[in-house]
Amino acid sequence: MSIQKKGNKRSAEIVASKPNKKSKNVEPASESNSETEESASNSSESSDTEDEDELDKMDDSEEEEEEEEESDDEDNGESKDNFDPNKKTSKEQHEEQRKLLKERKTKRKSGVEVERIKKLWEKLRAKNPPMPKEVRDKLCDEVWSLCEGVLGDLVLKHDASRVVQTLVKYSSKERRDKISKELKPYYYKLATSAYGKFLLIKLLHYGSKESRGLVIKELHGKLRKLMRHREGAYVVEDLFVLYATAKQRNLMIREFWGSQYAYFPDENDTRNVIEVCAESAEKKKLIAGNLFGTIKASVEKGSIGFQILHAAMREYVQIFEGQEVRDFIELVTEQFAELVHTPEGCEVACTVLAKATAKERKSLLKSLKPHSEALANNEHGQMVLQLIFMTVDDTVLIQKTFLNEYEEYMANVITGKISRRPFIYLLNGLDKSYFSPAVLNDFAKYMEMSKETSKKPEDERRSQILKFFLPCFYKTFLDSPYDILKENVGAQFVQELLLNNQFPDISGELRTKSIDTIIDCVRGDLTSEEHLINRAYTPRLHQQVDEVEGIELGLPFALKFVDELFDNGKDADALINWISHKESSFVLVALHDKFKFSKEKFAAEFIKALKKQNKTIKKQGEDNKEEDNEKSVEIKPLSEDDIQVLKTYSSAPYSTSIKSIEKDLKDLEARIKEKMGVEESDTGLANPNLWDVAADRKRMHDEQPLQVARCTKIIKSDEAEEADEVDEKAQYVINIKQIAKFVVGLGERVSPTDIEEGMRVGVDRSKYEIQLPLPPRIDPSVTMMTVEEKPDVTYSDVGGCKEQIEKLREVVELPLLSPERFVKLGIDPPKGILLYGPPGTGKTLCARAVANRTDATFIRVIGSELVQKYVGEGARMVRELFEMARTKKACIIFFDEVDAIGGARFDDGAGGDNEVQRTMLELITQLDGFDPRGNIKVMFATNRPNTLDPALLRPGRIDRKVEFSLPDLEGRANIFKIHAKSMSCERDIRWELISRMCPNATGAELRSVCTEAGMFAIRARRKVATEKDFLNAVEKVIKGNMKFSSTSRYMQYN
Repeated sequence: MSIQKKGNKRSAEIVASKPNKKSKNVEPASESNSETEESASNSSESSDTEDEDELDKMDDSEEEEEEEEESDDEDNGESKDNFDPNKKTSKEQHEEQRKLLKERKTKRKSGVEVERIKKLWEKLRAKNPPMPKEVRDKLCDEVWSLCEGVLGDLVLKHDASRVVQTLVKYSSKERRDKISKELKPYYYKLATSAYGKFLLIKLLHYGSKESRGLVIKELHGKLRKLMRHREGAYVVEDLFVLYATAKQRNLMIREFWGSQYAYFPDENDTRNVIEVCAESAEKKKLIAGNLFGTIKASVEKGSIGFQILHAAMREYVQIFEGQEVRDFIELVTEQFAELVHTPEGCEVACTVLAKATAKERKSLLKSLKPHSEALANNEHGQMVLQLIFMTVDDTVLIQKTFLNEYEEYMANVITGKISRRPFIYLLNGLDKSYFSPAVLNDFAKYMEMSKETSKKPEDERRSQILKFFLPCFYKTFLDSPYDILKENVGAQFVQELLLNNQFPDISGELRTKSIDTIIDCVRGDLTSEEHLINRAYTPRLHQQVDEVEGIELGLPFALKFVDELFDNGKDADALINWISHKESSFVLVALHDKFKFSKEKFAAEFIKALKKQNKTIKKQGEDNKEEDNEKSVEIKPLSEDDIQVLKTYSSAPYSTSIKSIEKDLKDLEARIKEKMGVEESDTGLANPNLWDVAADRKRMHDEQPLQVARCTKIIKSDEAEEADEVDEKAQYVINIKQIAKFVVGLGERVSPTDIEEGMRVGVDRSKYEIQLPLPPRIDPSVTMMTVEEKPDVTYSDVGGCKEQIEKLREVVELPLLSPERFVKLGIDPPKGILLYGPPGTGKTLCARAVANRTDATFIRVIGSELVQKYVGEGARMVRELFEMARTKKACIIFFDEVDAIGGARFDDGAGGDNEVQRTMLELITQLDGFDPRGNIKVMFATNRPNTLDPALLRPGRIDRKVEFSLPDLEGRANIFKIHAKSMSCERDIRWELISRMCPNATGAELRSVCTEAGMFAIRARRKVATEKDFLNAVEKVIKGNMKFSSTSRYMQYN
């Protein structure tokens, strides 16, 4: 009874003091996990002694519990009948634990020092504002002096571990190596800790090659155990993918073969698993069993997505056979889709498909069905999809699994350079123009494996699948023809689709509709760069379709195209210009060659029409030549006397002086034109040619300075009969700011017609009579909007916006530089242009490039600057803005974020947006008011065009709307190259590869990638940025990277 009471009392005390109860057989303090230490330290924080070391508190609480457990063990021991004299009693065990705890106490820091480390860490990790390097290095030195020698006690606690992480991040290479060596005994504990793994990843990320090798060497022999651990698996994955060399990866994979290769690694052994297993059947059985055991444990834990596990699977599938094949397929079936995102996993998936039975393939396809879109768009997944088309005999199963899934987004699939390949295979087989020799060799290897399980001939299987997909191909093209044809890869797919004639009963009518659709897309101005015929691959499409002989397609298509060609090409000058300078002239040659030997009636009509058109072109050319001859001046040969006269020029005594005077006159004329171009300056001064400096100087000497006032009201005399009549005896109410209001008269030099209500005037300081009318004052906040310095951005600095730049030059630049073209045609140039698109796509950058090109005054207005708190202030600023613009020789007003003032009008009942609406109405009035062929061009930019008021968007105010969409693959590569010009980079960087890793990225994000790549090079103390730096930058900056890694997640958090 006494034992029960004591136990109940102790249980109550433990529950009251801490949430988690420790087990009786307590491990030594050095081996206890961080969570137990943390809870123990938290339970002792309620002590009354303030200066006691918080780490000592934890140990004291542990000692108290151990003493209670000791007494319990003694009581329990008395009741036991059997006693082992060789076994240590609990008292002896606890005595040993107390000694260990005392030894650790002597090494630990005091509570004051721990708090000091935390405060220093808070300062060190501060990012806003950025800390100078000298201050940061000094803080690092101070933290290191407090942490050196006791890192092992710090790294297993969450907050203390983050201190060491920050220290690793900002320390030098030598100090990082010291930290790595001191933490060497704790690598395994860090890898299996929920927060310690981040410290280990930081050591790998910032550490040197030697420190990374130290981590790999220390963890060698424990990788199989780590792969079964929830946290350790992520560390092993990062180690294998990001930091290990090729030789180290080979040794890491060999560890999965068995204990012999884990504890006795041989770096010089370069044999692969097949060669090793060929030595004996026992060795093969042992290696296969070890590999399968590791794979099975990881798959059951849901860790099948790791690349190192895929590499181990690749080793296993090279040697498995018989029942081992069936067991492996059963193991990975449910998570089969997780294999296709890595090159090793792709090999495993393809091998499994090749060796699987019909029943097993059915289960594998079922697991892939929800991932159909990702399967086609993935670089490795598309190979798996194509191998399914090549090996699975049940074509009806393929139809049910994939056809309905791909119908929704088939347009995106066939216009993707990677995703279209499996469907190109259905149309054209393994064409060498679409598949590289290495890929063809891989498919040949897998087809050889599948001979035992795939019974149908490959061509028969491909034909049956194509029969299911063919209507879907045509339907997709007919639904969105222009979007598909404008892409080179889309035009290639349409070419293969039209040339395929395996099923005439299905494709006959659909092909005819497709031809008519292509002809509809051809309509329009042939000379326009936007026209489909001038795209890079569309001429090839027309030429290939014309050359078809096997199906009745070439001649009908050619005839329809010729009719459209001559309908659109009635202007002989435009047609000959298109034929002479465009790549599309090859289409016309192909048409001529097609009809040259044809006996069809319409072929002869084409040749006849072509000859007739040729005569028209020649005749027009001769007429133009005659006109040029009439306009040309008769050229007479020079005589000897003329030559002598020409020789005397520049050799006479005064020739040098004359040339100098001529040069000075030209310079003076240019300066006068530049100054005279300003009709009225910002301060209200007259033109320079009207200045009389001497008279102004005399007037300033003789007369006293005037006071600036504003005439607020004109008081008519009783003698004035009408309101509009000039009243010589009228009085004027003036308001002198910060002084008073006065009723005054006019001075001797001012007429009543010169003064109006609201005008600024100059009054004398004695009688306050009005002596001078002053021009209107422009708000300084409006004047400050002018960009004084010429922008240094040119069109070559803007990437991925080729079409948008052409439209901008046509609308803004051309009317300013060549207004005579519009005058001759009798049309008005566009007034305004709207640039819209997501943030960071180059809208403002293009506007700066236009300002650089035209040498015009560039006024940049932020929409929010026009939103004022006083009624009428925003409208007044817009009015003064356009008044200032009219004084310039040429001016571009750029309204950035125009949605701040141009939003659609609505009545919320409170009148909160009335001032914004007044500002927008004033802007609309100014857009209607200025001369359309004048020297002012207005540009607007917004991210939300759908919120703008329709009155602002109507033609006449905004005539052009240019969309800045996300850059495509070519545009992203150009942006990378532009930013790389100013960087020190390796020459062989694959920009297209990096661009593929940045889908749906804006230009601003790509610039951030380049900046971050430079930061990676700086951290590594290199002078040149490498391709790996850019890949790491993509990993860090670009969002949505589907990778099983904890590095990017933690770096973003920290």
